[in-house]
Amino acid sequence: MAISYMAYEETKTAQELAGEGIDVELIDPRTVKPLDIDLILRSVEKTGRLVIADVGWYSWGWAAEVAALVSKYSDV
Repeated sequence: MAISYMAYEETKTAQELAGEGIDVELIDPRTVKPLDIDLILRSVEKTGRLVIADVGWYSWGWAAEVAALVSKYSDV
């Protein structure tokens, strides 16, 4: 999952991984407010995984908020 420039990097990485036989589900939420947390939770429930690509703040940033929400609302 990524926003802004990292969505481009996410796509490149997914293509490289596909070449190695690894399937990746990409999420580009398009907006962070409102954040489509249901979309993110469905993906986490389906795959059992979440990677958040962000170049922002390590703490108290967008990625930290997404990680906190997934931790709070996901059963995985």
